[in-house]
Amino acid sequence: MRALSGFWHKCFLISILLKGINGVLEILGGILLLIIRGQSIVNFVEVASFVEIITEGEVIQVPKNLASNFLLNLAYSVALNKYFTIIFLLSHGIIKLFLIICLLKRKLWSYPLAILVFVLFIVYQTYQYYLSPSSLMILLNIFDVFVILVTYIEYRSLKSIPK
Repeated sequence: MRALSGFWHKCFLISILLKGINGVLEILGGILLLIIRGQSIVNFVEVASFVEIITEGEVIQVPKNLASNFLLNLAYSVALNKYFTIIFLLSHGIIKLFLIICLLKRKLWSYPLAILVFVLFIVYQTYQYYLSPSSLMILLNIFDVFVILVTYIEYRSLKSIPK
């Protein structure tokens, strides 16, 4: 197959590389949580409480402050749901990384599968948004919609190339 070029192809490459980096970080995060002892998680909650005290003025002044709200939610969520978080991070990261590698290798079967998985990510992220509204979830969903769009465009381009 000849190499594709153009704006959409570059968008596709950049978006899946970002998703790949995210997948690697999720896997590393899951492994890190496997290593951390239970007491360390408790300490993490104490750090979260400290973060809350530090950011409290910021949260009161700017209730939509992404950084402080994200840190607080992350700290409490990880501490309370350690094993779910480990399973989620590892499975999410491994699936994502596997799909990204297949997409980079231009395996035609992986394009529809990746689109389906990214749609499922959007469904889950939307569910999480309704449980705990976050601007970050909205941004992730917008990015995933974009990734689906460029993946579809790339798939159509690859299918139209004579073999």
